[in-house]
Amino acid sequence: MSSESYVGKSFRVKCEEDLLNIPDLLTAKEFFKNWGIDSRELKNKKDAILKLVEYWRENEKRPKEEVKRVVTNEFQQAIQDDHRKREKLVLKIDETLDMYRSLPRQQQHDLEKFVPDLVHRCEVRKHELMSPKCTILIAVMMIIADGETGAGKSSFLNLLLETNILPTSQLACTRTFCELYKSRDNRKVATCYFKSFEGYREISPMKIDLSTKEGLAELGQEISRNDEELDESPYERIVVQYPFPFLEKGIVLVDTPGIGESKAMIKHVSKYLEKSFGFIYVVNSSNAGGVHEGRLKDFLRTVTNNTTEDLHQYSTMFICNKWETVSDNFKGEVRINTKRKLQKFFPRMTDDQLFFMSVKQVIPLINMQNTTESSVILINDG
Repeated sequence: MSSESYVGKSFRVKCEEDLLNIPDLLTAKEFFKNWGIDSRELKNKKDAILKLVEYWRENEKRPKEEVKRVVTNEFQQAIQDDHRKREKLVLKIDETLDMYRSLPRQQQHDLEKFVPDLVHRCEVRKHELMSPKCTILIAVMMIIADGETGAGKSSFLNLLLETNILPTSQLACTRTFCELYKSRDNRKVATCYFKSFEGYREISPMKIDLSTKEGLAELGQEISRNDEELDESPYERIVVQYPFPFLEKGIVLVDTPGIGESKAMIKHVSKYLEKSFGFIYVVNSSNAGGVHEGRLKDFLRTVTNNTTEDLHQYSTMFICNKWETVSDNFKGEVRINTKRKLQKFFPRMTDDQLFFMSVKQVIPLINMQNTTESSVILINDG
């Protein structure tokens, strides 16, 4: 059995959780036929999916060591490619500066009219390229309404990172920016940086030991803490250093509050955008297709001011979570509408940048001590 299977052109299975989204019994029976499984006693879709999942696990499950090797190799290859590209760009910048400095003073002056601060801008870009960090921004797009919970971004990140380090309670939500690093020497620590205000004494960062259950619980409280006087988080950011199995050194995940919550939040995210090399947006599928065009437009205006259009177009992935909340009768329509709305702002977006999934349904199916198939798929397709 291939690790990627199709029924006609209408349905694709690339990993175990895709089986949960099989729309009807007829589609399920097509997979039974293609995979050579007896389907004569099937009576409903639920039983069919359970049998397909069982078959998939028996035939597709790989040892933990092999999956981790695939994940590690993919990340290492991506990091090596990134370093090579950075080195080439640094050489190009040096060539540009050498050419600029060789020009007569008048020509330099004329060029500065079209590209102000050319030398300074080149030096800044060169410094950024020589940094070993590769930042991936994780943001959530949501419509905020009374009583509404988030899009499941923290649950998705916990699944991706194979931990339960981020708070996922309905009463808890991410209120500040969390930078997630793979630690050196297996350190488990979080550093909370307080916001600074003009005229007030700067407060020293607070450390949290994450090697204990009490420390992990405290981290969850601080990530979701809301200062009553400020009506926002007291922290500028929280830096988490932890031996995440999924991350490689040099990769930084930035977990953001919901970008639809306020225009101020959109403004704050801009400082991360200009340093990010990848973008993952988690959409709440249960909210009228999940994409609020007005807020998306406001956010993307900030994006285009801080990144190049091509970078954002080709380095972006959309995770449409809470897929289980969408009725089977409307899933096809929601898929089409979601893609249509996103393509208004991402005209070159392709199908492999858009994922529909249910973290809530996936978690019970996997052992959190093992690397998930979905992690491998996200790396390969991302």
